[in-house]
Order: sequence, then C-alpha cells, then structure tokens
Amino acid sequence: MDIAKLFFNARQRNAWQVFDLTQLVVKHHFVQLMLIVVCLYLPIIILLTLIFSASTASLIVWWLKPLLERPLLDFLSKRSFYQPTTTWSSILSIKKLKVVDIISMLTIRRFSPYRAYLAPIEQLELLEGKERSKRKNTLLNRNDHKQTFWLIFCLHIEVLVTMLFMLVVYNFIPQGISIDDQFFTSGTALYQLELLYSCCLMVALMLITPFYVTGGFLGYLNSRIDMEGWDLELTFKGIAARFRHIVAALIIGIFSFTLPAPPLAAQETSEEQTAIEKIDALEAENTVIEEVLNERNIAIRKEVDDIYEQHQLIEIASVWVPDNENKNKDFNLDWLKNFFIGLAAISNIAAYLIWLLLAALIVWIIYKLYQAGGFKWLKFSGQKSKAIEKVVEIPTFLSSIDHSEGPKDLLKAAQVANSEHAYRTALMYLLKYAFIYAQNFSSVLITKSMSEKECETALLKALPTLLHKHYQHLFRLWIQQAWAHKDVTQQQVEEVITAFYAMKPEQANHE
Repeated sequence: MDIAKLFFNARQRNAWQVFDLTQLVVKHHFVQLMLIVVCLYLPIIILLTLIFSASTASLIVWWLKPLLERPLLDFLSKRSFYQPTTTWSSILSIKKLKVVDIISMLTIRRFSPYRAYLAPIEQLELLEGKERSKRKNTLLNRNDHKQTFWLIFCLHIEVLVTMLFMLVVYNFIPQGISIDDQFFTSGTALYQLELLYSCCLMVALMLITPFYVTGGFLGYLNSRIDMEGWDLELTFKGIAARFRHIVAALIIGIFSFTLPAPPLAAQETSEEQTAIEKIDALEAENTVIEEVLNERNIAIRKEVDDIYEQHQLIEIASVWVPDNENKNKDFNLDWLKNFFIGLAAISNIAAYLIWLLLAALIVWIIYKLYQAGGFKWLKFSGQKSKAIEKVVEIPTFLSSIDHSEGPKDLLKAAQVANSEHAYRTALMYLLKYAFIYAQNFSSVLITKSMSEKECETALLKALPTLLHKHYQHLFRLWIQQAWAHKDVTQQQVEEVITAFYAMKPEQANHE
C-alpha cells in the first residue's frame, strides 16, 4: 500500500468532512459502484422473488446486506490507491471471506452500527483473534468517527427514497384502479402494493449502499491517517524531495567556488601603479583649474568693488567683505579612508581562511558519507567495508510478528509455517530474515513507516544483482497474499525458502 498514491489528500479530517468526502468519492466512482451493486443484487432479488413472496425476498436481501457490501469495500480499497480492479474480481472477493466471519456478520454482528467502519480489519488487514480485537478497540476508542450517526442518516435517506419512489409511481396510476384505494386503506395485503413497496425498497437500498460503505471505509482511512501520521509522512517526503534539489545546488556551488584562483600578484602591482599615476595626473589638473578659478574670482571681485566705489551704490560704512576661505576644516573623512586601507590589508588573509574552512567542511562531509557506507561505486570502499551488525528496524506491515520472543531460526520457522499452510506467517518470517540478511552487505536504511515497494527498492540498491530475483520473488508473493488477496501456493513459498537456504552470509565478502 503506497500512501503516496492515495486518491485524495491525506490529512486529518473530522467526521463531517469525511462524510462530505464520501459524496465526492461516490460521485467519481458512481458508475463502477452501481455496476457492482446491480450485478450482485439483481440476480439475487430475482431468484428470491421467484421462490418467496416479494416482502420475504426483500427482507432476505436486507438481511444479507453486510455480506453483499464486501465487494464494494474490495473495489474501494483498490481504487483508492489506483490499483487495477474489475467488477467481476470485486464480486469474487466474497469467496475470500471465512465461513465463521460470514456467520458472525449475519448473526451477532448484524445490527452493529460500526460494521462498515470495522469491515476493513478482517477483509483487508486479515487480522484474527486478539490482534483483531485489539485493532477494533483502538479504532472504536476514537470518539470522532460518528459511525452510528452515519448509519441512522443512511437509514432515514433509504426510507425517504423508498417513499418518494412510491409517490412517483402512485402519481402515474390512473384513477379507478384498485391499487389507488389501497394507499388509503389499512390492513390490506394486496399483492401489487406489496410488490411495489418491495421494488421501491430494493431500488433505494441499491442506491444508498455505496454511500454507506464508502463512508465507513473513508472513516477507517481517516483514523489510520490520524493514528499513523500518513499526512506527516507525505509532508516530510515532499520536504525531503525539495531538499535534495537544494543540497545538489549547494554542492555544485561549493565546488565551483573552491576552484583555485590564478596568481594575481603581478596584476595587482601593475594595477596599483596605473592607479597612482592616474591619481597624480588628476591632482595636477585640479590644481591648475583651482588656480585659474581663483584668479578669475579675484578679478570679478575687484570689478564689483570698483563699480560700488564709482557709483556709490551702497554706504561705505557697510561694505560687504567676502570670505575667501573655500575649505571647511570641520568635515574630515580621513578615518574612513584609513578604515578601508586597513580592511584591504587583511582581506587576503580572510579570504584564505574562508576557503580553508570550506575545504575542511567538504572533507568532513565526504568522510561522513564514506563512514555511513556511501560511495559503493568505489572498489576500495566495497572491499574494506565490513558487515554492520545492529538491530534491524521492522516496518509496520510486519507488526503482527512478536519481535521480542520470535524464533531464532527464521528460515526453519517459515518452513514449519509453510507446511501448516500458514503462508502469510511464513512470508512474514522470510521478510524479516531478508531484512537481517541484507545487513551483511550494507547498512540498509529501513524505517517503520516504509511500504513494501519502498523496502524492496532500498534492499535492491544495497544487494548484489545476483540476489535481486530472490528478493523480488519474495515481495511479489507478499503483495499477492497481503494486498491483492490472492492465495499463494505451498510450492511457491518453498522455492523462496530453498533460495534463502542456498544463500550464505559469506557471499557478502565475495561480492
């Protein structure tokens, strides 16, 4: 089950949002769901109507609803994760149910308001005994599923749709027909009225059943999203995918900046000499310009003084004397000049220190990657690396194994389980042995939240090509048994056990 392929956005929802999502899911798969319902219900209704009366036949079909809802659950469980399925394969999923479970769902659990909510535990997770009871208690302890309300709501809608269909048929009946009076007469048992009511009830039942089953299944998925943190896992996977691109860009940028720079001593000397010569030339030109401007200013002031003296324009007692000092001695920027000169003197030393720190950082990263088992494409890394012995973390899809007190010889335990026709248990032991055996080649990163496909991809990256076919065969059988609900044979499991017996841990040193 790959949660990344979930049909809808995996996030935490309350019960009312789950029911709103139910309408959208049923609308999207309405044709396929109704095709399953019609192909399953219609032959049973016709057969029972030929044997019993219409009311008895409708009562039997209503009583068989928990069993007839299971093909819809099988279809939704596959299409929600974009797995291929057909109408006939969904209908045949009833054959996979155990007789004990069928009897239980039609007797003591027939009126359970949580049957659509808990049905995936026994049909999809295939849990039994104490594990099934523990799983049910965990889901039922969530007080926000509102499955009792959902059952009562669907029941009212079913009755309402039945009455609406009867009113529609009644409006098309001509006046004077005997059935016209039966709608207002109590205590009658007219066969036509009974048949009409049964037909309307069956049509309403077939229309509402997809909504009820979808609401229970989506409530189950919403509980798993909340308890197992599917939304957080997908969020972190998205962040990790974006972070990989950023890290790649940073590494490329670091390597581009760490290229050795060409010697610039001669170039810096020539540039300094040229700059000094230009500054001297500019200072000489400025001196000449200032002298010319000063002489012109003196001449202009003299002409103005002569005009004032000759024409008596102002009083002599208040003659204006201009200020000939052009420089403001209070505004001095020599400290800023000295600061930049000192900064230029230590810039070369600071640059060498920065490049030295970057080089040390790159060497440290390479060392950590090598220490963690990276660079497997280098021969010396593969030859000198030793098998890392540590506790192997088992994913949650193998949570039914008791890891604390499990069998020491997993292959022998798988062989015993296979001989007892417990194929699922045998495949679990083989998967655990496969995870432990892979540690002889490299430190394979396996987390509890990883799915079967993700575990298979991680193992194939670490294992030699010679062992790929055995691991692929093992995961193919597990997915067929656990998720595709197709039974494997004893011979297929025995072939995997024989292949793992043939593999020796010493192969890790020869590969």
